Amino acid sequence: MAHPHEAEPLASRSLSPQAVAEDLQSQHPAWLVVWGEWSLRYWACPWLLAPSGLWLSSPDPVELVRWMAEYERRYGWAPGGSRP
Repeated sequence: MAHPHEAEPLASRSLSPQAVAEDLQSQHPAWLVVWGEWSLRYWACPWLLAPSGLWLSSPDPVELVRWMAEYERRYGWAPGGSRP
């Protein structure tokens, strides 16, 4: 079973990028996750308690989840969503 912060199962499925973004959003409720039709990248923004203007971006959902986990560690947020 994959760690909750790993999106490998998403990468192996035949899902549209929008569906992958929706899955990531449901797995990481503290983040807004969207697919950029024009940029062809996944974008994530934390809902609260983050530096102003913080957006993470990657064309790869696995990489985006890694960045999200890094920022959760950096700012002391609980993994997967809840924050102090």
